[in-house]
Amino acid sequence: MILKMVLPLFILTGSILVGIFYPENPAEAEKLSLLPEVSAKGANTFGCMVNNEPWVSHQVQANLHFFERSVCLSLRTGSGLEDRLAFIIQKTNLKPGTYLLDNPTSDYIHLQRTRSECLYTSDEFYQAVLTIHENDTSRKILAGTFEFLAFSQSCTAAIRGTHGRFDVCYSEH
Repeated sequence: MILKMVLPLFILTGSILVGIFYPENPAEAEKLSLLPEVSAKGANTFGCMVNNEPWVSHQVQANLHFFERSVCLSLRTGSGLEDRLAFIIQKTNLKPGTYLLDNPTSDYIHLQRTRSECLYTSDEFYQAVLTIHENDTSRKILAGTFEFLAFSQSCTAAIRGTHGRFDVCYSEH
């Protein structure tokens, strides 16, 4: 139990320290160059590094789902929109700012990719951070960055997402 509590903190701290003290190697720099630029113009782009491998899509369907006490930002990617990353936040709207997603019943991520049968989520030990840079409600443009450490009960594995960014036009539900 203590290992489950300390491991995510150790992994995140270690990755930050490695990034500070060791320059990027050319292979990693090349992978990062595949990610879309950070922007806020409704370009419908999405990208992040998942376990140091790029996950990039220029076909993104973004939906904001409003519930009584929470909002869900759902990003579907891929040619058939089969991959899904959702951010569930216990707020009634999504304003620019930073959100810690560390509660499996109110503030968390939900991630599922078609190449995997695993369903990943964040909780108090495997946390995610979402930063909304822009939410233009008149033009329905939403842009932000994110990082996460998520766990799958069914696959008993953790994954790490870094350098996440999205710039999307969204619909409301």
